[in-house]
Amino acid sequence: MGRNCERYGSYYFCVKTDLSEDGDIYLFADDAIVENGDLIFINSEGNTNMCFARDSWKAFYAACCIDGGPVAVEHWKGEVPE
Repeated sequence: MGRNCERYGSYYFCVKTDLSEDGDIYLFADDAIVENGDLIFINSEGNTNMCFARDSWKAFYAACCIDGGPVAVEHWKGEVPE
């Protein structure tokens, strides 16, 4: 967390995408919406932090700031640390 990105939002998200070498992009935002297939992350002022065009992302979830795992999932092999 050396980039101080949390100033762009209160929540931490992971996006599953082929746009990243390891398949994951992590970012901060205050909200996430899907509009016409596009995934849009916005801050508290309503500005877009980042947008993924339809077909460029597979899934997204609220992520733990400590280990990047999904916060609302108890079991998910390969995603939730044991």
